[in-house]
Amino acid sequence: MKRILSLFFVALATFALTACGGGRDLASRLDELENATSFTATVTTEMPFFGEMEITMKVDGDVGFATSSMFGMASESYMIIEDDQYVSYTRTVGETQWTREVVNEHDLGMTEITEELDASWFTYDDGVYVLDEAYFDELMGEDADTLKAFTIELGDDSITITMTMGEMGMDMDMTMVFTAINSTTIELPDFSDHISYDPGGNGETIPGAVPYLNDTLESGETNTHTIVIDTAGTYAIYTESNFDTVGSISQDGVLLAEDDDSGLSWNFKITIYLEPGEY
Repeated sequence: MKRILSLFFVALATFALTACGGGRDLASRLDELENATSFTATVTTEMPFFGEMEITMKVDGDVGFATSSMFGMASESYMIIEDDQYVSYTRTVGETQWTREVVNEHDLGMTEITEELDASWFTYDDGVYVLDEAYFDELMGEDADTLKAFTIELGDDSITITMTMGEMGMDMDMTMVFTAINSTTIELPDFSDHISYDPGGNGETIPGAVPYLNDTLESGETNTHTIVIDTAGTYAIYTESNFDTVGSISQDGVLLAEDDDSGLSWNFKITIYLEPGEY
């Protein structure tokens, strides 16, 4: 359960706690983390310039699900185990085709900070547990200076975590509400309509894979790639990043297609039928 949680929230530095009743103290709630097998969580983040982002996540054993909304665009993602490795299936809400990705734990920078939390670090104040600043280092390590506040509020059948992080005068507020502990179930959809690639670039063969270029792009830069198509078919060309990208494809100087925001989170995505040749 913790591994699925970390995979979904690594980019948000989420700290997950579970709860199963309002009559117990913080220490007993933290102890329940190790035994919880499922839950539902709603995470709301307020970020400077970007506004509000909301994620609803469910965990059911080794299966995870998340749907997110940002900039008016929504996506959904499932995390499952296939052939003893974690795999994610992601698509924009409303589309039919999934993107399949083998998840590399090391590349994700997985962390399980929740194991480090200790109830003795918190002070109880008017119904809320407040993390003592003396323990910011214990929780955040070298990023302790970015943590401004961390609180936990226990409900009868929920737990709410609120944290504020910031640097250079800009704060990010995050609120996480956990419910349906040990009663959340996930039904998997049909993933047969998907494209697949190897994000680690390690050359492993993945069934249904299409040519994929693993590269980086800095904000404001332009990358140009040459793609050689051996087999005629429909191909998806796109980026996955945390900023706005624009892409195009051409052949012999003739523009065939271009796109701005058809992918996830303001990324471009071009779906096009290509004959064998160089593009």
